[in-house]
Amino acid sequence: MALIQPKTESKIERATVLVLSVINLATEKCPKDKQGNPIAKSLLVTQDSVMGVLTSRIKNLPNAFPTEGIKCNLSFENVEYTNKKGEKDTASNIKQAEFQSNLRFIVENSKAVVAPEF
Repeated sequence: MALIQPKTESKIERATVLVLSVINLATEKCPKDKQGNPIAKSLLVTQDSVMGVLTSRIKNLPNAFPTEGIKCNLSFENVEYTNKKGEKDTASNIKQAEFQSNLRFIVENSKAVVAPEF
C-alpha cells in the first residue's frame, strides 16, 4: 500500500530586490547531492536581508557591484514545513535570480572603465 501525501499548492511569485553583493559559500557549507558532492550555493546580500540561492540559478551575474546595488528579479516559491519544535513555519525557495545589469566593464590601458551596454 502506497502512502498518499496531501496535495499542496505551489505558487511561484516574483519580486525585484536591490542586491549589494553576491558571496559564494565555502564548499563545506554547501548542500550535498545523493553522491555526497557539494552543490554550489551563493548568498545574495540586499539592503534588508541575506538570501541563499543555488549558484546555478543566478543569471546575468555582474562582475562587480556599485555601492547603490543592482536590481535583481527573483522567482521564488513559499514552502510550508514543520520545524524542530513541531510548529508550522514558512520558507522561501528561490527558483531563479536574474540581474537587470545594464553595465559592462571594459579594460582599457590597464584601467577599468564602466560603460553602458548597447
